[in-house]
Amino acid sequence: ITLESLKDRTRPDVDRDTLKTQDNLLGQFLRLVDDTIDDADALLEICRALEPLYDQAIASQLISAPDIEELKSLVDSAGIKGLDLMYKE
Repeated sequence: ITLESLKDRTRPDVDRDTLKTQDNLLGQFLRLVDDTIDDADALLEICRALEPLYDQAIASQLISAPDIEELKSLVDSAGIKGLDLMYKE
């Protein structure tokens, strides 16, 4: 068996639901991430913002625009990265 790719799906070992309820920057950020993932209009707005990238001749040969599920995954990954950067024990 040959490993073709490996994706890191680990998450910080924190109580994200509790952090999300806090009235601070991290709580607001986590709520925004979750709201964006659940908001079709927000995801469509992100798609529109990314269109110029995928319209570039070179980029369009290398990558394709993400579908909705891929876009949700990208937003979730951004949320995890933000949590990693902002959370202090």
